[in-house]
Amino acid sequence: MKGKFNNQRLKDAMELRCMSITELSQSTHISRQTITEYRTNPECNPDILKIKHIAEILNFPFSFFLEKGLPMKSNAAYFRSQLTTKQYYRKAQQVKLKLIASIYDFLKEYIEFPAFDVPVYANLKPENAAEQLRKEWGLGERPIENMIPLLEQHGILIVCLETETDAIDAFTQRFSLDNGDKIYVIGYSANKKSAARVHFDLAHELGHICLHDWQEVDELEREEFKSREQEANSFASAFLLPEKTFLRDLDTCDLSIKGYSKLKRKWRTSIAALLMRANRLGVIDNMAYKDMIIRMQKQGIRKQEPLDNELITAEPSILKTAVNLLLSNNVFDRNDFMNALTDEGCISLYPEQVEELLGLQQGTLQTKILDFNHLLLKEKSKTV
Repeated sequence: MKGKFNNQRLKDAMELRCMSITELSQSTHISRQTITEYRTNPECNPDILKIKHIAEILNFPFSFFLEKGLPMKSNAAYFRSQLTTKQYYRKAQQVKLKLIASIYDFLKEYIEFPAFDVPVYANLKPENAAEQLRKEWGLGERPIENMIPLLEQHGILIVCLETETDAIDAFTQRFSLDNGDKIYVIGYSANKKSAARVHFDLAHELGHICLHDWQEVDELEREEFKSREQEANSFASAFLLPEKTFLRDLDTCDLSIKGYSKLKRKWRTSIAALLMRANRLGVIDNMAYKDMIIRMQKQGIRKQEPLDNELITAEPSILKTAVNLLLSNNVFDRNDFMNALTDEGCISLYPEQVEELLGLQQGTLQTKILDFNHLLLKEKSKTV
């Protein structure tokens, strides 16, 4: 067997597929004891045919399980819905971010990506941190047209991922390489398309990057985690809706659902977030805030707000642009790219897996197989 079996890769593949030891045992007809041994013992010497069968069931290349992988440490992740999202859903998304970080680390050997440029404001209050970051990035107090390219320009990787549940909004993970480099990846659910909601989710994750420690997030007490979530929400609200200009708009706006809808179009932020910000700034009291929320519920627009289908955010572009740049400049062809990803990046994936992870158009990396079903064999007459 070429290469040494990497039991961590088996863990990753099982977590990505949300498959338990029992489920994998039933699908492969390999005993639970054997799979447990393969999964937990880094020194085990597995049966090559069994690993090939496991790879087929989990839909990963066989070579994926024989690679050492990059010397990359995964720090804990922040999930907006961590208190309500099932652990196996969270782990599946974390594996996706780990694979994306590995692909990025391979790509940056060929592409000059924007440098990470997010200050740490651990000692500032969330609102002050948001104000300071706007100054640092030269945003003034104007509305932010699109959060995705803004964060990409400052060295944060953004990916839109398919999720099996609507309970996941957005999530961030930090990866530390042996050379000291840090990679921050924010993923958000493909189930959420409205710019207003996506922008708040991304600003919330940006708040975690600016404000919070990344060690042992999973071990935080429930109340401490909720406190960090509230701080990230406060940061997001202040970052998207700067106090001075937003107050001027509130002062001249009809504070009705129609009026807030106009503000939503300008600030590309949900009505719910606008109401919360107005409440925190003292423009509306708690009673008026609750009254508006109840009114929205009665009108059936609490979850699906006005303009949600109209204000659509741009898609993440930096990673797929990098791949297309390499292909269009003939640095690689499709096959060479996938081979280099395996040989240099130490990560073997199927082309369609890379396309899905990076948001590439289907077929970008897949070798086209021509369909010749219309061809027929010639019939040769037998000689007597």
